[in-house]
Amino acid sequence: MFIAKLKSGKIISILHSSEEVIDELKKKGPFYCPSCKQELILKRGKLKMAHFAHKTTCIIKPEGETESHLLGKKKLFHWLQRQGFHPRLEAYISEFKQRPDLLFKWKERQAVIEFQCSVIPSEEILKRTSTYLKHHFYPIWIIHDSLLRKSSFTIHLNHFISQLIFHKKNKAAIISFHPQNEEFIVYQSIIPFSTNRALTIANKYSFNETFDTIFEIKPRRVNFLPYWITVSESWLIQRSILPGARKNRFLQFLYQRNLHPINLPWEIGIPLPQMHLVETPPFEWQFYIWYFFLYTKNIGTVIQKDELSRCMFHKLNQYVRFRPYPFITAREKFQPFENYVSFLTSLGFFKVMGDKLIVKQKPKLLSNGNIDRKRRKQAYYFKNKERILRFFYLTD
Repeated sequence: MFIAKLKSGKIISILHSSEEVIDELKKKGPFYCPSCKQELILKRGKLKMAHFAHKTTCIIKPEGETESHLLGKKKLFHWLQRQGFHPRLEAYISEFKQRPDLLFKWKERQAVIEFQCSVIPSEEILKRTSTYLKHHFYPIWIIHDSLLRKSSFTIHLNHFISQLIFHKKNKAAIISFHPQNEEFIVYQSIIPFSTNRALTIANKYSFNETFDTIFEIKPRRVNFLPYWITVSESWLIQRSILPGARKNRFLQFLYQRNLHPINLPWEIGIPLPQMHLVETPPFEWQFYIWYFFLYTKNIGTVIQKDELSRCMFHKLNQYVRFRPYPFITAREKFQPFENYVSFLTSLGFFKVMGDKLIVKQKPKLLSNGNIDRKRRKQAYYFKNKERILRFFYLTD
């Protein structure tokens, strides 16, 4: 911490204090946390910048602070100041007992930045986010880039990381900051291919870029489909051969209906925007839509659109799981399913008539799905490349 309270009640900051000033200040203790009221120790070492530390665990923020967190918080404070913002550092909001790293006004709203440099329970992130939103504060989580497990186009999307996703209208991204390198990295177009792994496109920004530039989340026209083909195929094969596959609920559903995953058509498992909202792998939830609303229907069948909603949110609630985002509405949760139905409609399987879908074409299973599989799948995606990518250009 850079902020403390003296016994007199005066609030002091050591953010810009020299070594001499800090040495003099040490004589004026004791110091107290403005949030939890517990006693603080003023520390100044050769390796770690001067800061206040709790003698015991803070009940407001128990995770403590690293050197990276102190440095990042300080640099983000100055970064906002340079752009004309008036940030408050470590401001305690007594109304709901939270102490964000930074508090400032953005587009007529109170916004907070939490710079996360250590792994904490996802439930804690969810709790803080919900609290901020409940009291009309806009929460922005920025993660230290070193906490992200990534390789080329893929990123691990565990419960902790997924709770840090920044949402803005139909856009979503993970915002990371590396204070030592003074670099922001925005991981956008987050497209899960399994429960905890996703494709993503990384954009790097220097410390001189503006807040609005980074958080605008501009789309990039990148053809990620070759990567998608590779990772989605790998997931499907591993799903079928891993130990315990026979007990897998999705595979049991298939086998009980004399279906094999290797013979399911290419239109199942399509990358689409907003899929990160659904924790269930896309191949699985897209199969359920394909199965209940196409494969088991006759040509000419009329389907009310709200039937799809009832099916995905209620009938299949044991099969389809969502990530727990407190700020996502039911309408937004439904968007990935709507995108998939739109894709199937573009292929000619459905015709839209107001709030109804009419089945126009019956789907077919693959014949000998394991033969020449890679080439056949590549050909399918090459043929439908623009049909798939346009969803990202329109929504990102």
